[in-house]
Amino acid sequence: MSELVRQIQLGDITFGAPKDIELLHTPWGYYKFLGVSTDASRDEIDEAYKKLAKKLHPDAGGTNDSFKTLNHVVEILLDEGGELGQEHSQRRHYDEVCSLDYHFDGFIEHKGERTRKLSEIMLIQLQLKKRSAEFDHEVEQQFPEYKELQDQLKRARSDESKERIAEEIAKVQLRAKGLPEEKLDEIKRLMEERQEQHQKQARAFVQSFRDSPNTYFAKILDVFYVGGENVTFGDECQRLCIAAHEEKKHVLELILFGDCYIKGFSKVHFKAPQANVTIQDPNVEGLFHVVEGNVTVNYPASTYGSVIRARAPKVNNLGGFVEKDGLFVPERFATGRWYEKKPAVDIAVRNGSVTLQLTSPNIISSKYILSESNLENFIEKYSNINDIYNKKESKFRKKEFF
Repeated sequence: MSELVRQIQLGDITFGAPKDIELLHTPWGYYKFLGVSTDASRDEIDEAYKKLAKKLHPDAGGTNDSFKTLNHVVEILLDEGGELGQEHSQRRHYDEVCSLDYHFDGFIEHKGERTRKLSEIMLIQLQLKKRSAEFDHEVEQQFPEYKELQDQLKRARSDESKERIAEEIAKVQLRAKGLPEEKLDEIKRLMEERQEQHQKQARAFVQSFRDSPNTYFAKILDVFYVGGENVTFGDECQRLCIAAHEEKKHVLELILFGDCYIKGFSKVHFKAPQANVTIQDPNVEGLFHVVEGNVTVNYPASTYGSVIRARAPKVNNLGGFVEKDGLFVPERFATGRWYEKKPAVDIAVRNGSVTLQLTSPNIISSKYILSESNLENFIEKYSNINDIYNKKESKFRKKEFF
């Protein structure tokens, strides 16, 4: 058994479990390891720990590694968040990751690169919120006025008031770190430079996409959507409101917001905490994972014959599809053992619905537009990726990239 590795990387959905214990890498594996239910009480977890400790302790014939693993599992499941509260407990984070991994299984892998799982991204968000809460708590212990300033910032209405209060908050943070207030101007300058660099990189990517779209269409599109609005795959134009991007050799990662129209990509892994998605392009294959919202599949009847997997509290078949165990295929292609074929499109919605329908084909034009609409305002509000995840509006809060 490998040495237990503590969690040192944001987004580690295994929470530092040893790689060679497969059970701990499955949804709710920690509970299965202890032999308790997912809603087990502290007393039940303690009892399970004592029972297993008698078997796994080195003095009882067990090994150091197995006993360390047991203690690690119990440490996660008994954590209640301390002074920060249940919201930031490791058990709550673990439960949320397990739920996401259960509902949104899978990723797309190609030549050593893969797309990000929704659970990994959402765990990063939870962990960054915890780090921010820990820092705020430390500052409040030293400077009681800090909490009142934060409350004032929430109540402030005018931009002038928000700017003034944010600057006072920044000064308190500097004092908590043992830095002089004179450092504030330098921090502002560095943040402005970083924002300018971010804008420059964003515009360079936009221009490159416009000049050579086929270069990007050959990649797997990995989308994390933060807009909570409407996303359409396959339409008259391409409109991507880009908040951040990362280019790999075989994968293009985009963080998108606002109303988006996506066209030209054949392999897609789409993820969103909240969104309404319409899939009209019958050539798109991949995964579509939405925590809350609706996914509508609207294909021309004469062009589609592949299998679709659809999972949601409510799945509406409006006609044209044959269904078997959550798999759907157009009636004219429901021959033989069609349900044993690998789905070309895999849709999962945790809270919401999936709607499937075949319609008469529409003739549409092909036009590619990459929109920079509101990009400057967005970047100004969210100066890096973590702001998008945390939705923090203070310009002076310390942030970390992942």
